[in-house]
Amino acid sequence: MTTRDLARDYQLNQVQLETIILQNEMPHQNGFGYLIIDDDNVDFLLELYYKQHDDEKRNENESNFTIDTYKSAAPKGAVYRIEGARGRKIDIYPNKCVITVGVTVGSVISNNATDGEKTIYFCDCIGLQVKKPGLTLGYLQFETAASTSNNIASNFFNENTFTYDKSQINDYCMHIVIEYVKQQLEQVKALAMPSIADELLKLKKLLDCGILSEEEFKKQKDKLLGIC
Repeated sequence: MTTRDLARDYQLNQVQLETIILQNEMPHQNGFGYLIIDDDNVDFLLELYYKQHDDEKRNENESNFTIDTYKSAAPKGAVYRIEGARGRKIDIYPNKCVITVGVTVGSVISNNATDGEKTIYFCDCIGLQVKKPGLTLGYLQFETAASTSNNIASNFFNENTFTYDKSQINDYCMHIVIEYVKQQLEQVKALAMPSIADELLKLKKLLDCGILSEEEFKKQKDKLLGIC
């Protein structure tokens, strides 16, 4: 089979076909303006061609993503909205995230078909797990005290998990989103922590009520102030 015939019959790019043959050192013969390969190798060549084409198309789509894509899609009050895999969608707000799950063909096949919406407040989060997409889906999982599932098999479809792949958001944009979430989690944590002044005031009240002795008060005060 000649590359000229393949390109004509399958409406492919002849130059790309020949480049793949040479790059993969596939057995061939040189013709006048084309290459000749054995019929047994045609299916393998077509498989390589379509894979390369899909990769190029995916990379082209990724390059079209900007962070503004997800900002403009966000509902009122939210900062970002990302459409994910297996029917999942996430809306990220300053103080929470909302993961919406719908039934899709992929969710049915993976036995994770469900409809619903889960709101996770950042003040309830005790951790954040992140996995970049590769051979498998990537995910962003919000760990809370109420979460009981914590194994790799269920991380992809845990109710606190948003799954995605690179066709929906590229690494650069996802990095920006993740950094924003981490920043919000840290802010919530900082607000939840009592200040040293508040703790000293509590100790003073305990001292005034006679619950703490002067010695105990000084010991606790020094501990708060980091005085050895």
